[in-house]
Amino acid sequence: MKIEIDNNELKDYTIDRFDISFDLNKHTELSLILRMDKKNFDLDNKSIKVDNIFYGNIYEYKMAEYGYEGFYIEIMAYSLTKELDRNLKTRIYQDKEFTYMNIINQVMDEYNIKYICSEKLKKKINKVYFQDNITDYEFLKRILADINEAIFVSYNGLVVFGIDTYGYSEISEYKEKRITNKGVEYLVENKVILQADSIDNLFVLKSHIYMHNQILNSDILLSKKNIEIEKIRSNVKGRFIEAKVVDLIDENEVAKMKVSFLIDGFSDKSINKKSICFSTPYSKIHTGMYITPEIGDKVDVYFPSDNEDDMKVAFCINNDKSSIFLNKEYKNFLTNDFSMILDKKDFKLILNDLNININNNLNLEVKEFTNIKSNNKLNLKSDKDIQINTIKDLVINATKIHNN
Repeated sequence: MKIEIDNNELKDYTIDRFDISFDLNKHTELSLILRMDKKNFDLDNKSIKVDNIFYGNIYEYKMAEYGYEGFYIEIMAYSLTKELDRNLKTRIYQDKEFTYMNIINQVMDEYNIKYICSEKLKKKINKVYFQDNITDYEFLKRILADINEAIFVSYNGLVVFGIDTYGYSEISEYKEKRITNKGVEYLVENKVILQADSIDNLFVLKSHIYMHNQILNSDILLSKKNIEIEKIRSNVKGRFIEAKVVDLIDENEVAKMKVSFLIDGFSDKSINKKSICFSTPYSKIHTGMYITPEIGDKVDVYFPSDNEDDMKVAFCINNDKSSIFLNKEYKNFLTNDFSMILDKKDFKLILNDLNININNNLNLEVKEFTNIKSNNKLNLKSDKDIQINTIKDLVINATKIHNN
């Protein structure tokens, strides 16, 4: 058996313990105990490779002396999938035309890890996925479980996304065969069988490689590929994410908007953005002022359930110049053809037409000066009398005065 530490082959050792466990959606774990003469070892942050069976990183080790010249090294190592499980991250994918393979490729671009994807992962996601402060490994496990797929590790530490066959093996002799509700189990001597192998049209679901009396044994579980992968719930319920409005749309007479999410360290490059309902005060009979966030406004997107597709735009937040709403002396209301501005000293209406219909009385009282001006005609009409009363002069200036 060839063992390498950071690509340097170990020499003159005896294996006291060799144990590797492979399973779906779990990191492959290597437990190794060696006896040897050499005592000076640096195992911090080192990789370890065992033939083509295992490749990963050393996470724990112990070195000890025993007897007169005895020395042993105990190593605990994990597959490279452990690297995906170290840091918490936040991402969101709202383009339903995206595929599961697209997401995996984007995530794995951040790692120097060899991997392959099943062709089945070219399937469109058809929903929103929010990675809410969890590791990449936990996130990828969750989204793949939605389509009954999984992550596992095969020969040479290759990370495999999607339950598929990438090699073929056969069992001519075995020490033991067991029938279980999960599949068929075999105990095989002197043969290494890992996940991604196929035997008699069955998939190697689980593999335990260990050494007994200096002989390698493979204890494997075979099953059909259409096994049921346990679904993993998201943890997004009650979460808010800040976003920027990029479009306002009428979807079947329901007001909706599209947003780009604002997440540190992640750029929302979704092309086909989801149409999201938003909450704001209004009524069906148009009472009150229907206030809608505008394009460019920052809003909070709320997740009322663990289903990301239920997300809603809650309200505007953290917008530039929003401090104007603290000013009780200034308010405005704008549409394309109408502007109403109210501040402490002025009330302005800017519009094309104004019609005022009053059933009874109109009283207009001004302390100082009243000016009614028209650049064209000014029509003052009454079905009965018109009274003009003044305690001083009445001045009428005109080119002609007509009395019909």
